[in-house]
Amino acid sequence: MPTQRIVIAKLSGKAGDVALETFRRWNRARLVDSPNEWGSDHWPDALLREADAWADQLRQHGHLPPVTFFAEYVDLWAGGKPWEKFGDEECGLLQMYGQRWELFCIASPLCAPTTKRLRRDARRGQFDEDKIFGWLTLEADRAWAALIERGAIVFLRLVLGAMVEDHEMAASQMSVPDWMSQFDLP
Repeated sequence: MPTQRIVIAKLSGKAGDVALETFRRWNRARLVDSPNEWGSDHWPDALLREADAWADQLRQHGHLPPVTFFAEYVDLWAGGKPWEKFGDEECGLLQMYGQRWELFCIASPLCAPTTKRLRRDARRGQFDEDKIFGWLTLEADRAWAALIERGAIVFLRLVLGAMVEDHEMAASQMSVPDWMSQFDLP
């Protein structure tokens, strides 16, 4: 289980259409046909770099329209990829793996089965990270819904390292990290 950076963003209107088509184009270029195997070795190197650049650009411009929702957080103890519950076939979740980022995209508004699952997870998910992910994804889907007919929700995942264990977190409470030493400490 990794420590991971998660991004949830909604692109609206034509930008959402282009995002979905970009993911479809990437999927057509995939070198492996198996729906059960996914990894960065399944695409040409040029597309891996393109996907990472795409993810970086979304993060850089996440505060500007037509991005109507943007959330980024770090999960120090994650049990996997929460969007895997969506079901690729059921609601059209598209995937792409870069050299650094894992990217996922789904049309908004979300289909009924996905919305139902997210509502359940937001209310009573097994883990707190399930609740947070469910709530944030539903919030992304609803963002500007009165004004915007369609869009795409994009999920980005960057594995930062191994999960943080309880004893590591407990030990960290007794010290100040090196990066803070450059500032005047009380």
